[in-house]
Amino acid sequence: MADTLESIFQATSLGATQLDDGEHTLVTTDANTSFVIKDMHVNGTSSLTNTHLELNGFNVSSITANATGSLIIPPSSTLKLKSTDYPYQFNKLTEWAITSSDFGYKESYTDPNGNAQGTPYEYYNSSSLSYYHDIIDVQRTQQVGGAANMYLHYSTNDNNSVQRLHYINTSDNSTSVQVNQNYDPIGLENNKAYCLTGSTAQEIDLAANPTSGNFVTSNFGGQKSNSYNPNTTSSYPRGRAAHGFFFYVQSSAHYDLWGINLSNGCWHKFETGTAQQWQLSSNSGNFVVSIDHANDKMYLYANKNNQTQHIQWVFDNWSSIQALDTSTQNTHNYSSVAVNSSHTQGSGGNHNTSSGMSKSNMGYDSSGGFYYQNTSQQRVHVDKSWNVVGTNVSTLTVSNTSINNPANGFVANEDKLSNAEASALSLTAPTFGIQLLGVKSTT
Repeated sequence: MADTLESIFQATSLGATQLDDGEHTLVTTDANTSFVIKDMHVNGTSSLTNTHLELNGFNVSSITANATGSLIIPPSSTLKLKSTDYPYQFNKLTEWAITSSDFGYKESYTDPNGNAQGTPYEYYNSSSLSYYHDIIDVQRTQQVGGAANMYLHYSTNDNNSVQRLHYINTSDNSTSVQVNQNYDPIGLENNKAYCLTGSTAQEIDLAANPTSGNFVTSNFGGQKSNSYNPNTTSSYPRGRAAHGFFFYVQSSAHYDLWGINLSNGCWHKFETGTAQQWQLSSNSGNFVVSIDHANDKMYLYANKNNQTQHIQWVFDNWSSIQALDTSTQNTHNYSSVAVNSSHTQGSGGNHNTSSGMSKSNMGYDSSGGFYYQNTSQQRVHVDKSWNVVGTNVSTLTVSNTSINNPANGFVANEDKLSNAEASALSLTAPTFGIQLLGVKSTT
């Protein structure tokens, strides 16, 4: 038998290329070779929370720090890096706050551990926006030509008959109403605006038409024809786009949620039953959909009454719902439903639903929780288990200007960025190095 000191493995730049499939082989031994690793040196691994060495199917060591010991790699063995940190996931937090005289919008980016990444996008407008008290959603739209041609679009709902699409030209702060719709709530998603006009899904490409344009019939390209009936009607319909879907409620007399998959037009009905009915016929009535990506669940939240209660429905197998492409309606039943007011006590506070749709608006996180604004004008974060997360937020600072206790709306939405979106923002997965030193034995 010959024993030699060896650099058993060394690489200075491991990352997405090697680990997006969840594993990377470092060492294999044949029937006549074995190793004893004495020292492991690493760099750039402190942000990795679930990447480790696996020997013949067993987790044998974390790689977050240097280590010394004796790890035996027997003959006919395989040592791998195993990871769920890759594909590396970046999150985008979109926040907006509004008063009668100023408006702030911010996008910031974090890694899976909540560490700030990249450069935030911030916009502040010191003048009053049209229908500021009715804002439902805000979207930043990148125009052809780059950052110099940047627009914000926002949708409004007067709680009754009129829904509008507005634009803000961020280069000169000009703003105007782009489209008026009757009883047709508008959703904003992926540089487009969506609505149902009668039973027909329609859209505006906002990148091509940032200040003008009419809704045109959508061509989703899936098996479902563009015909959705029931659709939004008079008497307080609600609608918004998120997570690649246009979600809507027909009117205050109906309590099921409908969804159109914007990638293929597939049509979904999320049945909420009659035991817990949500409120839609006043300023307090709205809903938000939140996705628990880690556990593959969809959460639906809505107002139970004016201030003190929310309802939560849980729908399982979100990824399977997303993957459906059928010509007919797909119906989904909830796995659980709950009403809770504990988050409105103590550190949470009552939901601010006194007047204006912007106040009663809600946002979502990327773990199945939601955000709402309380009567102290603070933004409250509630997780899927009804716990208030952290400290209530009372200020949004954008472009070196602080908007304190915004009286007319304070919303946050957290989305997981796709690889393409992360790349466009110059966000790249980290790389790390690892060196294994020890003894090689052969027979």
